[in-house]
Amino acid sequence: MLHSYYQGDSDRLALLWNQRAGLGPRLTLYSTATVDLDAGAARTREGIRLMQMDVFAESRLSSFLGLRAGVDHWERPDNQAERDLLVFEDERFFDDGYWRYWFGSYQKLPWSLQLYEEVAQIDADLGEDSVRWQARLTRTGLFQMKNAGATLSAYTLTSHGSDGYGGSISGYFPLVSGKLMVQPPAGFRTLSSQSRTADASLTYLSLCLDARLSKTWTIFGGVNYSHGDAVDATLLEIGGRYSW
Repeated sequence: MLHSYYQGDSDRLALLWNQRAGLGPRLTLYSTATVDLDAGAARTREGIRLMQMDVFAESRLSSFLGLRAGVDHWERPDNQAERDLLVFEDERFFDDGYWRYWFGSYQKLPWSLQLYEEVAQIDADLGEDSVRWQARLTRTGLFQMKNAGATLSAYTLTSHGSDGYGGSISGYFPLVSGKLMVQPPAGFRTLSSQSRTADASLTYLSLCLDARLSKTWTIFGGVNYSHGDAVDATLLEIGGRYSW
């Protein structure tokens, strides 16, 4: 359950659901969903709504080849915190979001590399529908740490008459015999249109820490800076996790 406050007032109440199901030796189903219970100061959309959904199946065809396919959905939460982050107020920001239908494959390569490719059809309530491509390359084993790794990804972008590319670079480094995980991701993009040439910009920069205190308790935290559409935001996060 997610409950958030903004400027001292209750601003959102939602349920989060994650599950994994093994459907056989070579097929696994994953899903995550967020259901908003309409507890904030919503002004455009009212009632209980499915705000986020990500369902996909993964099939391992062999030791080096696998297939994935799924469907995603996302809507912007209609609460005061989200509205205050916008440069200008427009009810079109709080539409029905988008649906994404995608298919991908991955291959294990020599030198501890794994390559993933994906093509997706996006149906957006605001804007034109589009087809997007994505590729991701991961290397496991860095700096004599066999469990460390790094990932480089690139994808196409299409937005209101602009075209370009986006990407990210991330890593994970287990320290202190695996009890401390350090993750430093960063994102970037370049867009061009008929009225302007391509320009590159940093979209986010983060540092995340995850520390295992015992077999049952873990604490995590981090800082994330994001930039886009003339809005800068800094998120500080700290939390705890109990598992049994």
